[in-house]
Amino acid sequence: VAPASIKTTLCTRPRHSADPTVISILKAPRSLTVSTSTPTDPPLPPPPPRDRHAFELAAETITLRIRWFGLVFGFVLVNVLRDDNRLVLNAILGVGLGYAILDTLWSLRGLVFLRRWPLVISLLEAVFVGLLCANDQGLQSPFLFYYLLSLLVCAIRYTPTVTSITFLMHVTSFGFLAFSVHAQSRDDVTTMVLMGVLMGWVTWASTAFAELGKSVGGRLAQLNDRLQDNQQRLEERIDDYSSVGTRPNQEDADRRYEMLLNTADSEE
Repeated sequence: VAPASIKTTLCTRPRHSADPTVISILKAPRSLTVSTSTPTDPPLPPPPPRDRHAFELAAETITLRIRWFGLVFGFVLVNVLRDDNRLVLNAILGVGLGYAILDTLWSLRGLVFLRRWPLVISLLEAVFVGLLCANDQGLQSPFLFYYLLSLLVCAIRYTPTVTSITFLMHVTSFGFLAFSVHAQSRDDVTTMVLMGVLMGWVTWASTAFAELGKSVGGRLAQLNDRLQDNQQRLEERIDDYSSVGTRPNQEDADRRYEMLLNTADSEE
């Protein structure tokens, strides 16, 4: 086929059947530049502070579950597996039960019991566990593990400083317990060393894990705030485009297509 017939065949194609987008890419003038850069958005405002109250309520829920578990375990241990000092041990556990009930009632109202005095709670727990152990089996009492539960709860709820002070209170309480029972046997000394190491390890591990969870939660909260801000900006831009009418309609596309074809023919 001769070249002239090829040109004739190509020119007989209906111009309106071509895609304006494809023609604008293939037949664009040499001076046309396509910018792929996105406009620079203004810096985002600093994220709002975390909802501290909601975090405290969530931590309080975990604390209540641990406390109620400890109380149920204590009552079962005293009334099923113990024969001595039941009255005294039940009275001490009853004080803990009253505190747990008050804490639960405050939590149901959306409040935290003794929220501004965490060290008071730590002191009460240290005395509570010390009295239980002193009236049970001393350094061989299973209530010694209440010290570990108290440190775990403190690390979840409070700062590392408060947790460290609580650790010192518990060590002091444990020291008074060892002094009151006149620990001299090898088993008692082993228990003292083991409990000291366990309390220190639980304090360090629970504090590190709690701080990791808090930092991850804070980062996720910031990312969520940024995502919502970008979504709002995108919706505002879409509304602006719709109100101004900057979206190209079919007539504008056909007009631009005709102009590009004329420019291409003039260059040939």
